Amino acid sequence: MGKCPEQPTLSSSEQSLWDSGDWDAFKVEWAISGVCSLITMLITLWSVISHSRHYVVRDEQRQILRILYMPAVFALVSFLTFRHYNGYTYFSLIDAAYEAVTVSAFLLLLVQYVAKSTRSGDIHEALATKEKRKMPLFCCFRYRPTKAYFVHAVKWSVLQFVIIRPLGSLVGIICEAADVFCESEGMDLHYAYVYINIITVISMIFAMYGLLLFFLLVKNEIEERKPLKKFLSVKFIVIVPTLQSLILSFLKSKDIIKATDSLTETEVMNGINAMLICLETVFLSFLMLRAYNISEYKNHNTTVKGFFGAILDSLNPLDFFYEIASSLRFLIKGNRATRGHGHLQNHNRISFSEAFNVDNSHGAAGRREHVDLGHFRSPSSVPLTKPQEV
Repeated sequence: MGKCPEQPTLSSSEQSLWDSGDWDAFKVEWAISGVCSLITMLITLWSVISHSRHYVVRDEQRQILRILYMPAVFALVSFLTFRHYNGYTYFSLIDAAYEAVTVSAFLLLLVQYVAKSTRSGDIHEALATKEKRKMPLFCCFRYRPTKAYFVHAVKWSVLQFVIIRPLGSLVGIICEAADVFCESEGMDLHYAYVYINIITVISMIFAMYGLLLFFLLVKNEIEERKPLKKFLSVKFIVIVPTLQSLILSFLKSKDIIKATDSLTETEVMNGINAMLICLETVFLSFLMLRAYNISEYKNHNTTVKGFFGAILDSLNPLDFFYEIASSLRFLIKGNRATRGHGHLQNHNRISFSEAFNVDNSHGAAGRREHVDLGHFRSPSSVPLTKPQEV
């Protein structure tokens, strides 16, 4: 793997570009990005404060806060790229890593919704009546939600993204520092960018497909939670910036995006991409304000944690680590019992709650109550067969 070819940079003229009193296209983009970022931050701050002040259903709102941070993270990082132009690659990798957090948080939020949608409090009830159905986008293939391996496959199709995406960002930062990342060279097989990009895109496709499959399966059970807006906001976060980057890269390769007197064509492309992201985050933050409305939590009289406690709780990644570790234990120790293509009978089938570590002891009364992820049992400690009642 060779070193990146030398490119003209702003390293010697970046400060003079900012010191210049002329308002060129670069400064106009910067001003638009700044205004949009400020609006996004204000809308996000309002959403976060609302949920933090009424932090009453911890395992739902912890995931909601993580999702709500996404527009602000994108807006702030994109705006900073204008002031520190040469660090664009590092900033963009931070955005990419947080995408994985958002997608995984949404999966865990859906799990919590489904956990509280059944009358008996047994989350397996939501899947027990599901019939064999066609795979989304692949109508020639069918799946049965009642099969033992189904819930584990769905879970890992999404959670693998929270491992691979940040890891890809870390490798990208190392390669950029070693001058072998070479994003400006596009899909040139001589450099690291193409390989990291292919791996992360494949990982993203698996994650989004698993999320789509699970959402379509349970959307009727959680209809009262208005899941469509929530789902679309997460889809928007991942798909739009990715497609946008591909389109801009294509335009640059066709010489439609050209260099200026002070900026290379790559830097012009990055600036346009950063400005568009800042514009999009305004729409996204407003969409999330509507989708994750605080009204459904305002009727509770008690708050689990205070404002700062809620923020710290949402920033604590231990529940992600626990989910990943517990699932790995299951794959290593419990996979033999779930091999094969037949159904497990009702008396020995692994329930949805066991696979997703959701505690159903709350019963029907717990539909709107707190389900503590911290008290989930490890899948390896759950017996694969349940004793029949006498």
